[in-house]
Amino acid sequence: ILLISLCVLFSFTEAYILFENSVIIDESDIDGKATFDVPLVCDDCHVYISLPQSSARVAAKLSIGKDKNSNMRFNSIARMKGDNEEKGYWDASDDGPLLQIFNKNKKLKSAPFLAWIVQANTTGINSTQIFDASSLLSTMLYSGTITVMNTEPFTVNVFTAQPLIMSATAAGFDMVSDSSCANVVEPQDSVSYLDMSLWVSSPIITF
Repeated sequence: ILLISLCVLFSFTEAYILFENSVIIDESDIDGKATFDVPLVCDDCHVYISLPQSSARVAAKLSIGKDKNSNMRFNSIARMKGDNEEKGYWDASDDGPLLQIFNKNKKLKSAPFLAWIVQANTTGINSTQIFDASSLLSTMLYSGTITVMNTEPFTVNVFTAQPLIMSATAAGFDMVSDSSCANVVEPQDSVSYLDMSLWVSSPIITF
């Protein structure tokens, strides 16, 4: 059974999307600002950055950290890799709970990026595979969870050797079982899917 869920638990205060254990931040949050306070308690957080090549020059002067002298550039985090083409992350675990984004570009300009910041004690953080859509060319999935992030709409093609019961949530893995994620597509029959093509306009999706 295919379930596509839209998560409605987020904040309208800025462009950022605030979940229970994570926050999604994009270029509109930092454009015109020298600093931006991440609206999440980050005594220990994993920072994932996704950005297109066209944003590389601006991203070189965007950084995140606990203070101006101890931080990591966006483009450096975006290049980090885990196993099997999974996204790498920067571990923000020192010097208190306040995490900030610093903008050193001329006229404080920004460019398309996606920053997903997750509290390190979130359930499932060590068992979820996380990818950039651009690097997800061919991945074998089992019964686990996969999260895909990207700055632009993308298509996910699923091919299985046997019928698959599958769910998809327009949020990070931390919201998969949250009751605030309402199903927007829910077939009423018992047919499972062998192959599927899903066009994704959300910045993040979890299967």
